[in-house]
Amino acid sequence: MIRNTRRHRSLMGASAAAIATSLLLAGGAMAQTATSTIRGNVSDQGQAEAGAQIVARDSASGYVSRATANASGNYVLSGLRPGSYEVTVTTADGQSTTETVSIGVGQTGTLDVDVPAPPPASPMWPKSSSWPASWLTLALPKSRPTSAAPRSTPCRRSAATS
Repeated sequence: MIRNTRRHRSLMGASAAAIATSLLLAGGAMAQTATSTIRGNVSDQGQAEAGAQIVARDSASGYVSRATANASGNYVLSGLRPGSYEVTVTTADGQSTTETVSIGVGQTGTLDVDVPAPPPASPMWPKSSSWPASWLTLALPKSRPTSAAPRSTPCRRSAATS
């Protein structure tokens, strides 16, 4: 009888250990699926934007997650809480755009961003830093001409012929 009790306790201990292990594993699996991911690609007119900075801000809580685009322009923001995010992408040359994305529990959202190119510089008005110094100085004649005032010639109409 003593042997059966020990054996029974041994089986109960093994069963309890198995249940505890399965609960721990199930809890870990649930924790992994309670978060979400946003991934995508950053480009400028089809060219990958390596080094672009991606910032996702949870609209409800203000939580911020950051990523940097790799050489192919790809990025991944993982471990996000489900919700609505304002995703701002800023390229190395300072161009930026903001998109809003909503993701649910365990979802992976894809946001590919084509950042608009900066407007071209006007050929008539270059940036002030690119103006030659000679354009910035005003050259005045050293002396006034000594000749008489310029004469004006009246305009003549040609006679109309009938």
